[in-house]
Amino acid sequence: MDERVVESLQDAIGQFREGARLQYAEGQRLARRTAQIVRWSTIGMILLGVGLLMLLLTLTQSLSLITERMDGMHGHTEAMSHEFRSVSQDMNLIVGDMNRISGNMQAIYEELNLVPTEMDHLNGTVAGLGEDVVAISQEFQRMNGQLNGISQSMVRMTQDTGQMSRPMRMLPWP
Repeated sequence: MDERVVESLQDAIGQFREGARLQYAEGQRLARRTAQIVRWSTIGMILLGVGLLMLLLTLTQSLSLITERMDGMHGHTEAMSHEFRSVSQDMNLIVGDMNRISGNMQAIYEELNLVPTEMDHLNGTVAGLGEDVVAISQEFQRMNGQLNGISQSMVRMTQDTGQMSRPMRMLPWP
């Protein structure tokens, strides 16, 4: 019986050793697989980080370009503001000229009313009428010059608007 027990024990120990060896081999296989997963995950994270870094660099460069173009647009809007002020001043001058023309027209009307009643003063009245016509002619000449100035200001504003809209052409507007 002792031999049977010893044999049984040796067989059990052999089976135990075989089980331990298989368990150790399985543990080694799992450790290698886990190490590979960790390596590939690390490589993937590094590649993802590099991609994100490139996206951030591209974004900052694009923002810098957009900021530069917006600064250019700011300069053009300031120039347009100056042109609008110039047009406003010209319009104020035109309104003043129109008021003077209205006064001259009223003077002509009054002088025309005096002609039938004062035939003996006709020469003086005609001379005054001539002066009023000359004054109106001068006012029209001034208005013509001011309208030319407004026209030139509008041309510059149109050019500034065209210049301002150039940066917008690079954006994907519908």
